[in-house]
Amino acid sequence: WFSGGNISIQSTINQLYNLNKLSSNSLGSNLFQISISQPLSFYSSQKWDKKISEIKNEILKKDILREKVSIKKQAIILFFDLLIAQEILNLNKNIYNYSKELYDKSIIKHARNNISQQDLLKVKIGFNDANIKLKNANDSYIISKNKLLSFLKPNNHLNLDLIRH
Repeated sequence: WFSGGNISIQSTINQLYNLNKLSSNSLGSNLFQISISQPLSFYSSQKWDKKISEIKNEILKKDILREKVSIKKQAIILFFDLLIAQEILNLNKNIYNYSKELYDKSIIKHARNNISQQDLLKVKIGFNDANIKLKNANDSYIISKNKLLSFLKPNNHLNLDLIRH
């Protein structure tokens, strides 16, 4: 904090003799006196610039670290969003396939008069519902995939599919 000046510590003891009719002695002491002097013309800008640049570098390092953590956090969030969307898509594909198989069997059974028209319509509604959920899951998967790809910014020809083990 101190640049280009003087610091001094001083102590004094004084004794005063008064030589008049009433002779008297007086003692005075000053145990510590600290003084700091810094001439304005002797200001060392290089020392201050060095100290300030060190602090600026520390702040910059902390900002870079904070930004790296933020980027990693965002990449992890987008990755797991894609992973979840892919699993939901796979689940909805299975549900769709089972619903389609059930609907196909129900059409055959209805033709043989084994099930009523009302039961066939209920199965058809379930099949249509599974089809809608599959389309929504596919849309969510594509959106999650595009978000991750745009965040990573690779070339446009990169195909991204997560693999289950």
